[in-house]
Amino acid sequence: ADSGVYAVVMRVDGCSDTSQFMNLKVWPKPRAGFTVDRVSACLNGNRFRFTDTSKIVRGNIPTLRWNFGDSSTAVIVAPTHTYRWHGTKNVRLVVQSNLGCMDSVSRQLTVHPDPIADLSVAVDKQCMNHHSFRMANRSRIAAGTMVYTWDLGDGRQLNQAAPVFSYANPGVYHAMLKAETAFGCSDTQSFVLTVWPSPDAAFDVNQSEQCFNQHSYSIQNRSSVSAGPLSYLWQKGDGSTDTARNIRFRYNAAGNFQIRLITYASHGCKDTALRMLLLRPSPRAAFSPTKPNPCEGETFFYNNNSVGDERPLRWDWTGPGRNSSDSNWRTSWNTFGDKDIRLIVVSAGNCRDTAFFRHRIQAIPQPGFGVFPGAGCAENTRFLFQSTASAPDGLPLSTRWEFGDGNSITNNPAQHRYAAAGDFTVVQRVASAYCSASVPKVLRVSPEVRAAFLIEPIDRETMRFRALDTLRNGVKFYWEGGDGSEGDGKTFAHRFESNGDFTARLIAVSPEGCRDTFLQNFILNSPALRRIANAFDFYAWPNPTQNRLSYKFKTSSNEVVEVALLDMLGQDPLWKATHNSQSGVTQNGIIEMGSMQISSGQYVLRIRSGSRQEQVKVVFIP
Repeated sequence: ADSGVYAVVMRVDGCSDTSQFMNLKVWPKPRAGFTVDRVSACLNGNRFRFTDTSKIVRGNIPTLRWNFGDSSTAVIVAPTHTYRWHGTKNVRLVVQSNLGCMDSVSRQLTVHPDPIADLSVAVDKQCMNHHSFRMANRSRIAAGTMVYTWDLGDGRQLNQAAPVFSYANPGVYHAMLKAETAFGCSDTQSFVLTVWPSPDAAFDVNQSEQCFNQHSYSIQNRSSVSAGPLSYLWQKGDGSTDTARNIRFRYNAAGNFQIRLITYASHGCKDTALRMLLLRPSPRAAFSPTKPNPCEGETFFYNNNSVGDERPLRWDWTGPGRNSSDSNWRTSWNTFGDKDIRLIVVSAGNCRDTAFFRHRIQAIPQPGFGVFPGAGCAENTRFLFQSTASAPDGLPLSTRWEFGDGNSITNNPAQHRYAAAGDFTVVQRVASAYCSASVPKVLRVSPEVRAAFLIEPIDRETMRFRALDTLRNGVKFYWEGGDGSEGDGKTFAHRFESNGDFTARLIAVSPEGCRDTFLQNFILNSPALRRIANAFDFYAWPNPTQNRLSYKFKTSSNEVVEVALLDMLGQDPLWKATHNSQSGVTQNGIIEMGSMQISSGQYVLRIRSGSRQEQVKVVFIP
């Protein structure tokens, strides 16, 4: 227990021995101790105060060291310490005497976590009508549980986690949420809620039940609000709206309508008032003719198209000089012009409506026409049809001609040739925009006559012209040879005095006076007659030809000469030959036209050398 002179005595079975005396030094041990002002605290605002109470019998304690359990230390006698994190803290004090003896003491402290008060509200400004504040509590704590206190700012408190509440009056409310743990740790969050004043919508109607015809609704607005201006939206139940304070209006149709007044105050706050209106249906008079543009004397109906939700009881038709009470009026008008028609419809509720219609009755056209000439021949006579039709009401007329042979036309005047003989019923159909009429007339057309002939060479200077059979008796034939000669009869022969291009003409006349004319060109090129003068002394024979065509030419110098047979238009070559001509020497050639598979007609025979060329017409009759 203390320093001094000591000896050790050892006893064994009653026998003892004593050691020599030793002078020992035993220093006193310090007794570590401390006090703290609290054993627990909330994290927010925690501050622990420590006081050293260590003691020693002799000597002193010059050294001490505090370890606060969070890696923080101190070496003073009475430290204070604040913790940054919550949890259990082991605080240790180590002391050392001036002789080096040490002691330590530990103690546990608790730092409780603080809650974090946090909230949100979806809409923090609402109108008084039907307002409701729904609070979303997002408060949190690291460990432990919390209780909540809501101060609503109007003297009320709630202890729910996420309350839903409303206020009795409009205004601005300063409220607060307090979150608190079992250890008294707490946090608060303040918030402001605004309740705007809502209007009170109300209105009066002059008469909620009316008939459609001549109805009129007059609405007086009695809406009010505790503060601020008002605006209005009327929804009349038919899709139409108005924004005036008081309104007067009509509906477009009968029915049950819900009229709605939406009254708006500041900040879009509104209130709605409703009222049902009954608009009794009135009949709607309407009618239409089965023929919009009837012709005079034509019978038709005025169809009653009147409608109404209530069954009509009576119909009253009125027109010029006549009337009817039938549902549909069957009538006709014998004179054209405008007719004023009226229909009055009376419903079961004694509601009525009137429809008017000015109906134009159309005039029937007066057909008529002339034919010039009054008789004629098939194919050769062009008949002229001239309309004399008229329209009593002055409307323009269209004319259609049906010629009786399956052909028709709409021209006026019209022309037509008949392909065959016979008695044909010509029908003229005239029409205005609405009415039509027709008139027939029989036209006699005599059989046609055909003028056609063949040219047959008797010799190189003499031609026989033979008319083809027309299959008709009594036809007379008149000839022109093309060189001033004339003749008659079915055949005509003539000797020509010179070569050249000639056009023969045949006129055939029937007993009824129908006639036809046929022309045919031919070339006469006889060596015995005067040759055709040309630069190549060029001629061809026989012309007309039935098969083989011969030609001769002579040049005044040595040159290359091309002879070509061209088509009827004188454009495309059908045959071509090249001659190396010698000066003053007659050149000959033959064209086998019968083997070319070409049709009868007049072709062009051309001779050409350099820039010089001549051509003659060749008639081919296979």
